[in-house]
Amino acid sequence: MARKKRLGDDGKPTDTVRTSHVRRTFLKMLSEGYSVQGACLELNVSRSNMYKWYREDEKFRKEWDEAVEASIDLMEQEAFRRAVKGTREPVVSAGQVVTYQRRYSDGLLQFLMKSRRKHVYGDVSQVDLNANVSFTGAAERLATKLAALDARKAKGKLPEDDE
Repeated sequence: MARKKRLGDDGKPTDTVRTSHVRRTFLKMLSEGYSVQGACLELNVSRSNMYKWYREDEKFRKEWDEAVEASIDLMEQEAFRRAVKGTREPVVSAGQVVTYQRRYSDGLLQFLMKSRRKHVYGDVSQVDLNANVSFTGAAERLATKLAALDARKAKGKLPEDDE
């Protein structure tokens, strides 16, 4: 299948992805929650070209990052809606909808609480990177222990190696 020709800003066919149309549409799609791969597929552009553009164009990189932040805000808003306001789901009996009930997501609520108040609801873990570890004399202590093992082995108090 032949690849569809992309039109440049001047309306003529172009091989570059760096057109205002691609830029505007890609950023809009990112802000709506599309993944980079999904937006690239819709626009018929390669991910590698878009990431190259991201690396090389500071303004585009800033707009991309802002679009991703906007999509995260949308997702957070939707998670809140499902957790706090709930979703309306049909109750079916004998193949017929008889009523509706509201379902809430405890998991999403917990996730939102953990993300917004880590100090209260977050997982507790602490790593002390300032531990005092001393290796002073370690080589000498190891040599002494190895000598003691060799002596025990020489007296037949340790099994021989299978080598």
